[in-house]
Amino acid sequence: MTSHEANVTVGWIAPMALELTPAVAILENHEKVLKHETLYHVGLIARHWVVMVVCPRIGTASAATVLADMRRSFPNIKHVLVVGIAGGMPYYGPSMQEQIVLGDVVVGCPQGSEGGVAHYEFGAWEGENELTPRGHTLHPSDALLSAVNNLRSDHRMRVGTKIPQILSDLRKSLAEEVLPEFEDPGSEQDYLFPDNYPHRDRGKLCEGLCDLTTSKRRNDRGAKATRKEDWPRIHYGTIGSANALVISSEKRNELYAKHKTICIEMESAGVMGNHQALVVRGICDYADSHKNKKWQNYAAATAAAYAKEVLLLVPPARLDERVASEGNRDQKPPKTCLQSLAFLQMNFRSKEITETTKGTCEWLLQHRSYKDWVASDRGLLWIKGKPGSGKSTLLKYALDHSRARQNDLVLSFFFHGRGDTLQRTPLGLFRSLLHQVLKQEPSSLQDLTETFKENCDGFGQPGQDWHWHQEDLQRFLESSLLKVLEVRSVWLFIDALDECGKESAVQLFQWLKSLLRTLPPTTSQSHIFVTCRHFPILDRDCEFEVCPEHENKEDIATFVRDQLSCSPMLTASPIPALISSRASGVFLWARLVVDKVKDLDRQRAGLKKIKAEIHSIPQDLRELYKTLIQGMSKDSVKLIQWICFALRPLSIDELRWAMVIDVDSPHRSLRAYQDTEDIPDNDSMRIQVQALSRGLAEVAPSSRTQVVQFIHQSVKDFFVEDGLLMINSSMSIDTVIGMAHHQLSRICIHSLAMMEISEVTSYNWDDFPFLAYATTSWVEHTKECDARRVAQDDLLELFAWPSNDLVELWVRVCQTIYVYPQRGPPDGTSLIHIMSKHGVLGPVAAILQRAQGLRGIDRTDRPCETPRPWTAKLLPGMGNVKVYSNSKDSLDRTPLSYASENGHEAMVKLLLTAGEVDVDVKDKHGRTSLSYASGSGHEAIVKLLLTTGEVDVDSKGFSGWTPLFYASANGHEAIVKLLLATDEVDVEATDDDGQTPLSITCERGSEAVVKLLLTIDGVNVNSKDWLDWTPLFCASSTGHEAIVKLLLTTGEVDIDAKDEDGWTSLSHASARGHESVIKLLLLNKADVNSTSDIGRTALSYASENGHEAVVKLLLSSDEVNVDVRDQQGWTPLSLAYSNEHKAIVKLLLAELTDID
Repeated sequence: MTSHEANVTVGWIAPMALELTPAVAILENHEKVLKHETLYHVGLIARHWVVMVVCPRIGTASAATVLADMRRSFPNIKHVLVVGIAGGMPYYGPSMQEQIVLGDVVVGCPQGSEGGVAHYEFGAWEGENELTPRGHTLHPSDALLSAVNNLRSDHRMRVGTKIPQILSDLRKSLAEEVLPEFEDPGSEQDYLFPDNYPHRDRGKLCEGLCDLTTSKRRNDRGAKATRKEDWPRIHYGTIGSANALVISSEKRNELYAKHKTICIEMESAGVMGNHQALVVRGICDYADSHKNKKWQNYAAATAAAYAKEVLLLVPPARLDERVASEGNRDQKPPKTCLQSLAFLQMNFRSKEITETTKGTCEWLLQHRSYKDWVASDRGLLWIKGKPGSGKSTLLKYALDHSRARQNDLVLSFFFHGRGDTLQRTPLGLFRSLLHQVLKQEPSSLQDLTETFKENCDGFGQPGQDWHWHQEDLQRFLESSLLKVLEVRSVWLFIDALDECGKESAVQLFQWLKSLLRTLPPTTSQSHIFVTCRHFPILDRDCEFEVCPEHENKEDIATFVRDQLSCSPMLTASPIPALISSRASGVFLWARLVVDKVKDLDRQRAGLKKIKAEIHSIPQDLRELYKTLIQGMSKDSVKLIQWICFALRPLSIDELRWAMVIDVDSPHRSLRAYQDTEDIPDNDSMRIQVQALSRGLAEVAPSSRTQVVQFIHQSVKDFFVEDGLLMINSSMSIDTVIGMAHHQLSRICIHSLAMMEISEVTSYNWDDFPFLAYATTSWVEHTKECDARRVAQDDLLELFAWPSNDLVELWVRVCQTIYVYPQRGPPDGTSLIHIMSKHGVLGPVAAILQRAQGLRGIDRTDRPCETPRPWTAKLLPGMGNVKVYSNSKDSLDRTPLSYASENGHEAMVKLLLTAGEVDVDVKDKHGRTSLSYASGSGHEAIVKLLLTTGEVDVDSKGFSGWTPLFYASANGHEAIVKLLLATDEVDVEATDDDGQTPLSITCERGSEAVVKLLLTIDGVNVNSKDWLDWTPLFCASSTGHEAIVKLLLTTGEVDIDAKDEDGWTSLSHASARGHESVIKLLLLNKADVNSTSDIGRTALSYASENGHEAVVKLLLSSDEVNVDVRDQQGWTPLSLAYSNEHKAIVKLLLAELTDID
């Protein structure tokens, strides 16, 4: 048995092959394992090893045999899940108002003392009316049941279901040809026939056979049946498991009437007769004679997604009661955690720094400041100097020297102002440093690894579903260094601090000094080595400083002699000494002049001419740059623009195409450009970079390719501040930069219009090197241009407006680039949507202005057989501006909707004043512009929209949320005040889950908004949602102490109210460990012994979940029942013992002893 097979603790049974497919798709590290002639699928879900198997045939007996074989093959299985499809009861509940629709999920949950699955035997067809109940099966295991309860609470609290994301990830593992089968078929494919209308022929499907007009479509079943795509509702109750298939609405209804079964299937009773198991079923039909094959695959996927979400909440301690493998005993850090911190370019800058010329930099080790710094217990050494004075080279030399200290922890990071975002930001610094610490001292970062695991379990994949935040990483680094210093000295080297930006540099410098001051005394040393330009604000209070331009004259002389050693004439001449003396301590100046001298030597220039040339070169570095750029060609300027203003460094291949494409050229094909230009390959491009930049740019390695960048950060600073202005001195620098961005956006857009791009539907990025950059960056360049008020009316010509063909093509390419296509632009996007969303005023104003002179454009004609259905069609006599300003994409979003959501006040004003806008139009999610502005916190836009007098302030979206819901939930107090001031807002409005603005705000935690809502007459502080949760429940379960206090202060709160499971606010707070909330509730006489429907108290839940401080608090109450037993006989002590909470076991034993 392999180590991971020995570690399998979860068994997953898929009754049919179609149910196994989505299940296997969610496994990580998937392997097939053949045992006893049965093929098993083994892999990871979260931190749990799972084995999956499909039943050879349907039915309870087959499932029982499969489980027995599985347990024999994998003896460490602790938990079992049965995950598949089933038929559902369309209406249920006390008043039959709860609705199950196709694609929903039903979970078998205990009802009182009964298990979650009921076993029946009866015939399959309408004429066989026998119904023989065989009794209820066992409960799911406590660990799984606890996870289900927590997940149920999370869903209801809008912590949010992960099912949509899990479904999205799941589909990426499926073959392309089957992918459509696992998509949501949509509400139009969900039809419910009347009970008195049986299927006409059980051998055939309904289509073309049954009269669909007699059925009720989901859209006709009311709000309770409404679902967003990939957002199934989860139902909890009894599942009926029979020996034969139920295909009769009569039997289905009879089962529900007698035993409240809301779902019927054929396998679970066989599994659960002698085993604890959790049954999860996706609903594919209504357990009647009308079977719906279209929904089977999707229902199987939703069930698998929910089951994964349950396992994400099962703590590993409950599954890991087994012998650890050798890998588990190691102290190595989790590989995935290391990967989440790493980024491809984090070591590239250090590799770019030129190796020191032999005999240079040695003076640093003998410098008084350096020696004093090394000798100190703790200290910060600042190497400060002019740009190009060799600071980075000195740091790398000192870093290499420090690495000889094998017992010390040596960390380093090289900022790179010309690199990618993480190379030039504090976030990149902390990620890199923590990556190094985690590799070398993993035990010092247990808090980080725990947070990583929690985030992965709670949100999904790092880098996609969640990201590290700088503040958290900074805190982790501080705490880890404290631990490391207990056993080792620490040396931290940070290069080019100024290249993360002046503000960030100052903040980091102050943080480093503060860090040294606050470190406690230890026997270990802590040293920080920083290089940075002269920043006067940093000059105060730095004990150890070195200024290289005052010390490196001999190093420069050595470097110059080494570079000119190939020419005996130059070596023997005074030229090396002349260069060294005029360099004034700046290595970069010496390097540029040496290159110039080498060129002159190759041209056989005499010493006199070379000497005169050196004297003519300005000694100031910026003045030298000015001489180099004089007379720059159009192509040189284009190259400089790309290197300066590209959103990220371009690869040499990308830049080659960016340089080749000419917006003013008649060419409409990439082949034509390639045939006529003189840069046929990357080798030619390298030569062009050197020539066109006058030696100021270079090709450098980066991740898997090579990028083009300036030779030094000072070069970019020069061009942005002075150089470009020198090239075009008739304009302001802001206008010059805006025009540069305009030129780059034009090139990006023009490249999208190339014939080859529209000819294919999938893209090999090697064939289209520039396409990804052009697709993802042209909008940003237009924004930068518009922000500097540079006109870009020609954008409309580039897109051939009013045609929408090029925009449609862009949308299509975006959908191939984005990992999650739904994050890209939707189908039906037009140019005015894009510009409104991003706040680019100029083009929108031009569109509205030109629309005045056009005939109307009909965008409703969308024949499905037309490959480009949105091509404009000119019609006479329509209101043109109104058509454009109210145009809708496939989500029914308008330009005003996007502008409002993203906070573009000037754009909203433009659309309102010039666009004849329908202000209150709803999108497909039922949301209006006011809803988006309210939820996003854009106060000025909310004012503008309210001023129109055309908005419904109580307009509800599909979830039932009004603008007040969105503003309240997100804590936007000022907007809540604006909405309340209209006197048109229903403060007691309820959403689809029965929540009010007050209850959702109590859950989210905005104290200021809760305080505001409580001042409104008529606000019900005891309102109940569909799970019978009150605002006090919401605040208590999420630990919002201040809000609990506000609610209790009203004197109107029912402190012992119970939800549908019999839990109180005290129960929820205790289960989640919210100590301060529990103190408040106990102080206000909450019933400490209130029992839930299964007989558990607050003490039971706190003991089960390991909250020691909460247990102490509850035990301090004189009234607490320490030995309370639930319906299964579990006491707080037995719950704590079974979950290995030793400290709580001791507390409870001591209390029981005192009682005895």
